[in-house]
Amino acid sequence: MNQFNKLCLGILFLTAHNLIAQVVTIDLNQSYQTIDRWENGTFLPAGLEDYIIDDLVDLAVDSLGINRLRLEVRSGSENNANNYQMYIDSIIDYDTWRNLRYATINDNDDPDSIDWSGFHFTELDEKIENILIPIRERLIQNNSDLYINLCYVAFTGQLNGGNGGPVIHQEPEEYAEFIEAIFLHMDSTYGIVPNAVEVILEPNVASFGNGTLVGECLVATGNRLNSIGYTPHFIACSNTNLNGTLNYYPDFTAVPGISSYWNEYSFHAYAGRTEANLIQIADNAAASGVKTSMLEWWANGNTFSYLHDCLKLANISSYEFKGSFGAVGNNWNTGLLQIVDNGNNNYSLDLQRPTKYFRHYFKLIEPGAIRYSASSDSASFDPVVFINPDGNLLLNIDASASGTVQIEGLPPGTYQTIHSLGDGKQEPSVYWSKSPLDTISGVEPLSIEIPSQGIFSIVQRSSISTSVSTLTQEAERFILNTKNNSLTVSGIGSNKIENVTIYTVNGQLVLSESYDATERVDINCDHLGPNIYVVRINEQYSSKIFLY
Repeated sequence: MNQFNKLCLGILFLTAHNLIAQVVTIDLNQSYQTIDRWENGTFLPAGLEDYIIDDLVDLAVDSLGINRLRLEVRSGSENNANNYQMYIDSIIDYDTWRNLRYATINDNDDPDSIDWSGFHFTELDEKIENILIPIRERLIQNNSDLYINLCYVAFTGQLNGGNGGPVIHQEPEEYAEFIEAIFLHMDSTYGIVPNAVEVILEPNVASFGNGTLVGECLVATGNRLNSIGYTPHFIACSNTNLNGTLNYYPDFTAVPGISSYWNEYSFHAYAGRTEANLIQIADNAAASGVKTSMLEWWANGNTFSYLHDCLKLANISSYEFKGSFGAVGNNWNTGLLQIVDNGNNNYSLDLQRPTKYFRHYFKLIEPGAIRYSASSDSASFDPVVFINPDGNLLLNIDASASGTVQIEGLPPGTYQTIHSLGDGKQEPSVYWSKSPLDTISGVEPLSIEIPSQGIFSIVQRSSISTSVSTLTQEAERFILNTKNNSLTVSGIGSNKIENVTIYTVNGQLVLSESYDATERVDINCDHLGPNIYVVRINEQYSSKIFLY
C-alpha cells in the first residue's frame, strides 16, 4: 500500500471512530451504598454582616443542597479561663489565643462529676447561633432536617508556643466527660443534640495516640452517652490521608465494644489518593458493617471528579467539599460561596467556581438515594447512577472529552440533561444548562451530545418538582411557583396582578412587567440564570425565589 492510500485509510478510520457513539450501560439489578448527606463546616468569614446571612443560608441549602454540618469544638473549651471570650474582647491577641485554644485544664479529678465552671463553650455557641440554627431552620421549612456532626479538635502541636504538649482528653473517661458536657450544654441551651460524634479530627496531626486510643475514647463516650439517653452515631478515623486511615483500622477495630457504636469510616484526602486505597476503605467498611465518608480535602485539587471517584470506589455516603461557607472577595479556595460585600447592604452572592460543578451531585442526589451499577465502554465518559427517594433516576457522567454517548438501561420516563462545561476548577464556560425534555419508552437508548469536558446530569423528570414560596406574613395574597426556569404568579381571592419586578439580592433590576389586573401570569426566566432573586408584586409585596 502506498503512502497516499495509507493516509486516506487513516483519515477514514479516524472519521469513522469519531462517529461511533460511546455506550453507557445502567444495571438496576446491582445496588451499592445509600447516600446520607452533603457536609460543610460551620466557619463564616470574619466580619460578615448579618444582612448577608439569610441569603447565604438560602443559597447553601436551596441552590446547593447542604444538609450536614461539621460543628467543631476545641479541646481548650475545658479550661478554667474563657480564652476565646478574652480574644474577642481584645484582652489577648490572636497569637496568644492560638497558643491557648487547645490547652486543657481539668475541671476536677473526677471524670464522673462535671464542674461547669471548668467548661466554656463561647466559641461553640457562636457557631451554633450564627450558622447552625439558621441552616437548621431553613431545612425545616423545606420539610427536611439537619445532620449535626460534632467534631472534636485538639491540634496539640500548637501548644506551648508550637512545642506541643498533651491534653487531658487523651484519657478516655476524661474525653467521654468532655463530650457529655457538650451534649448536656447544647440540649439544655438550645434543645439541640448532635446526630454524630467525629471522635477526633486528624489524630495523626493532633498526636492523639493511635488507633487504639481513638477506639477507646469512642467506646467510653458511647457508654457514657447511652447511659444518659443519648445515642449518636460515631465517626472515625478521619486521618489526614488515606494511608493513615487504613493504618489505623486494625488497632482501632480491635478495641472491645467498637462494633456497638461505630457507624462511619471517615478519611481525609490530602495524600494517598489511589484507587487501590479507595477500594480498600470500601472493603474495610463492608467487613465492619459501617458506612464511609470523605470529610476533608480543602485544596484546589478537590474537584467534582474526586467526589465521583469516591462515590464509585469507596462507596461513600457523605462528602465534605469545604469547611468555610465563604470568603469575602474572590478567593474561591477558602470557601463554598463567593461573597462580595461592598458595605451598606450592597453585596452579591454566588457559588464559587468549583462549587458549581459539585452542585450536580449535592443538589441532584438526595438523602436516601441508592447508587446502582453503571459502566462505560470509554474512560472518557465515566458514569455514576442513583435512584432518588422519589423513584426518579439521576445519572452523572464525568466527561473528559467530546463525543456522542448512548445511554442504555434507562427505565421508561421523561428525562432532561443538565450540564456544566469545564475542568472543575475554573468558571464553567457553560453552567447548569438544561436541555428540552425527552421521553423514552425504555427500549431505545437515550443519545446525548457532549461538546467538551464537563459534568452531564441526566435527570428523570417523571414528575417535575415544583418549588413554592408564599408572599408576606401579613397576608397570603399571592402564590409564586418556580418550575423549569419559569415563574408563575397567582393572585388569591380578589387580589390581582398589576406589575411584577425582579431584582438580584443586591438590588439590581433584572425584569419589569406590567399587567392589566390579571389573576395569573407566567414569566419566562431563562435569561436570569440560576441564583436567588427578589420578586415584587404591585410594588408592595416581596418575596425571594430560587431559580435552579
